[in-house]
Amino acid sequence: MKDDKRLKRKVRNSYIVSTVSITLVLFLLGSVGYLMVAALKVADTLQESIAVTVELKNGLSEAQKEAISKRLTAEEMVATIAYSAKEEKVDDQEFRKMFGSSFEEILQENPLLDSFELTLTSASSDKELLDSFIA
Repeated sequence: MKDDKRLKRKVRNSYIVSTVSITLVLFLLGSVGYLMVAALKVADTLQESIAVTVELKNGLSEAQKEAISKRLTAEEMVATIAYSAKEEKVDDQEFRKMFGSSFEEILQENPLLDSFELTLTSASSDKELLDSFIA
C-alpha cells in the first residue's frame, strides 16, 4: 500500500515535470521562430530602402533626360524613380539652412545638378547584379 502511494506520487510528478518541460521547449521554439521571421522582415525592409542618386551633367536636353528616365525605369532593380531639378533643390529649406543664401552671392549661379532619385528593390543585395546596374 505504501509502495502503491509512492508509485502514484512519482508518476504524477513525472507527468508534471514532462508537461512543464515540453511547454518550455515549445515556447522557446516559438520565440526563436518569431525572432527569425521578424529579422527577415527587417532585412527585406533594409534591402528595399537603398536609395541611389544619379546626377546629370549640365546642358542635357529634355529628350536626353527623358531617354535616361526611360532607361532607368526599364531596369528591373529600380523600384521607384523621381526627378529633381536643380531649381527645386535650391528652394529646399534644409539646403538653405546648411548653406544660407550666401552661396548665390558668391558663385553667381546655381552649382547643383539635375538628378534622379532611385529606390532599388531587394534584388540589389546581389553584388553582381548591382555592379552590372552601376556599370
